[in-house]
Amino acid sequence: MHLLLRVIVFFSVWGIFTAQGQKEDSTEEVKIEVLHRPENCSKTSKKGDLLNAHYDGFLAKDGSKFYCR
Repeated sequence: MHLLLRVIVFFSVWGIFTAQGQKEDSTEEVKIEVLHRPENCSKTSKKGDLLNAHYDGFLAKDGSKFYCR
């Protein structure tokens, strides 16, 4: 029983340390494209306002698309 507990603790600690060492290289900048900008905008956002945004995102590693609606 003690050996099993030691093995579980060892692999838990080992998993935490190996997961912390893995970083994804992000060499590219975030690209933003404005599709429509109104000429006259009378109502603008200010600090504390709640905004709702829609975007389509693409993963840099394989170009697969993800959504936020």
